[in-house]
Amino acid sequence: MSNKNAMFFFMIILSIQFALAEDLELKSISEPDDLCPGSTGLFTDLIKNNLNTPIQVTVSSSGTAASFVTTVPQGFTLNPGKTKTIYSYTSPRSSTPQGDYTLTISAESGELSKTLVHNFNIKDCYDYSLKVIDEEKIVCPGQQTRFDFELRNLGNFMNSYILDLEGEYSTKAMLSDSAVSLNPGELKVINVNVNTDENDVGNKQFTLVSKPNIGSYIRSASANVLIDECYDFELQSNQNLITTCDRNLVTIPITIKNSGTAQNTYSLQAVGPAWANPEINTITIPAGQSGNVNLILSPDYGVEGNYQVSLKAISDKGKDTVSNNFNVQVNKCYDVNLLIQQDSDNICNALEKDYEVVIRNNGKNKQEFTIDLRGPTWSSISDNSITLDPSEERKLTLRINPDRNYIHLKRI
Repeated sequence: MSNKNAMFFFMIILSIQFALAEDLELKSISEPDDLCPGSTGLFTDLIKNNLNTPIQVTVSSSGTAASFVTTVPQGFTLNPGKTKTIYSYTSPRSSTPQGDYTLTISAESGELSKTLVHNFNIKDCYDYSLKVIDEEKIVCPGQQTRFDFELRNLGNFMNSYILDLEGEYSTKAMLSDSAVSLNPGELKVINVNVNTDENDVGNKQFTLVSKPNIGSYIRSASANVLIDECYDFELQSNQNLITTCDRNLVTIPITIKNSGTAQNTYSLQAVGPAWANPEINTITIPAGQSGNVNLILSPDYGVEGNYQVSLKAISDKGKDTVSNNFNVQVNKCYDVNLLIQQDSDNICNALEKDYEVVIRNNGKNKQEFTIDLRGPTWSSISDNSITLDPSEERKLTLRINPDRNYIHLKRI
């Protein structure tokens, strides 16, 4: 085949392909303006059959807007030279973000296909603002304060807003309104009353959160409640680790410093074993001054081990509670061990028998012990009183000498 013939053949193929491409037409008839979330827009497109025979057409939609677009009809027969109008109903949800979107309409019939792309924008038609007028307020513990918030509808339509409180101090705050409806441009002042706790101090925060009925933007505004230390005080002690013995009396001096701005009265109580108590129950101290109290420890005989003792002071104004904790180690300083050679025996009346008794001082101090023998008149002990150093032991004699006429089973 010559080059001229080859070129002519190639041109014929191109002409056939071009003709096939024009056998199915797809064009836009109308498009909506920018859409609002929650509204509906209509895209109208036209399909034309330029062939001499009927064709079966399938229509589909795709693109970033496809999830909220319905296109009809999606399948039909189109006769030669006839047209068909395609409707695409665009209904973005109220939660659909604003921005640019695409809608692609595809028409197919066998090997024939056409596509048409629509570009459109979803604008924010439900914008609004929320702000706090005073971001921070200073109060004393137990006092009430109020914060004002401004809620304004900046959108094109009337809208409703659900209001709620969040944050660490939201449980102490109360809203004047839980739901508000506003016309376009309308403003509403929301009041939040805060009841501070008598035991709270420092910076406390809460947040007012608004959620629109139509639209996806959740707004928030935060406020700070600065609770001043109007009734601040502290407990001071030079010792927190105490080592003592059972049956010892220990006095721990404690200073209460009133660093608040008003005279206050403090109730005192000890938390721990029953032998730990404050010397007095209440004390009144002027502002900026200090007062002294004593914590008394008096562990009973036989008490031993490590104990946690806490002295609490509760202020009458502010109801603040401050504690001092003490680690008290009580040693068994007066322990004694008594060992008898035999705890039972059989003897004859009118006979005498001695038993060895060992007394050991297991305590940590030198101690005098009184020996009290409880038994029949014919029993006796060699010593009624002894003094032993720590770890020292002494052997005593228990003597049994029953009468001639005495016959009985007796445990001493």
